[in-house]
Amino acid sequence: MSYIIREIVNDAELEMVFLLRKEVFTEEQGIPAYLDKDGRDKDSRHVIALNEKEEIMAAGRLSPHPHKKVGILSRIAVSKVHRKKGLGKKVIKVLEALASEDVYEALQLKPHAHLENFYEGLGYKTLSKDEAPAGQHPLLLMEKKLRS
Repeated sequence: MSYIIREIVNDAELEMVFLLRKEVFTEEQGIPAYLDKDGRDKDSRHVIALNEKEEIMAAGRLSPHPHKKVGILSRIAVSKVHRKKGLGKKVIKVLEALASEDVYEALQLKPHAHLENFYEGLGYKTLSKDEAPAGQHPLLLMEKKLRS
């Protein structure tokens, strides 16, 4: 299957991202929908993976940290039928390339604890274990230095 991963180019693609996040986070994982609407989407760069039919396969977001030269990766989602094909890693790599363009010194993310090995394999280090929001999945705080 062929696909492309790139930064979104219009509001219609952003709506596709929102639908994927609803499918993965709210419907599949049971995370309350209000937690997805954090007000950071407009200030963020979004990437999308589309197949040859222009159907969404995966997405992710890069947001600026409010007080540091650190980018925040979040809302990394791969549709259930497209998992285990390396899309998650490729979305992260595209987001890291955008972060390098934006001259971030490091990237942080708060993945579910069961994804620790996945992100360690991409060079992220665990800084701490965080509380689970709204009693949901336990989270980690992880970071990857982009430049010293």
